Amino acid sequence: MSDLYEPELSHSHPSADYVDILKSLLESWRILSLYNLNEAGAIARDYLMNLPDRLICISDRRKVSSEDFNFSWIR
Repeated sequence: MSDLYEPELSHSHPSADYVDILKSLLESWRILSLYNLNEAGAIARDYLMNLPDRLICISDRRKVSSEDFNFSWIR
């Protein structure tokens, strides 16, 4: 999870920033407190509430290579 807080590309935000923003929005919009939803609404609410954890898992699996690649045909 240490890579989660490191910038992935120059001039970009680390994945954790986007997860934090999403968590903040979900809390601000009070998505978890929505009830009396139809089936589709409940599925959508559950999907949104699980999304930050899914994004963290994806970020953890992502491999960032620090190696420079040199191709023989490019000079």
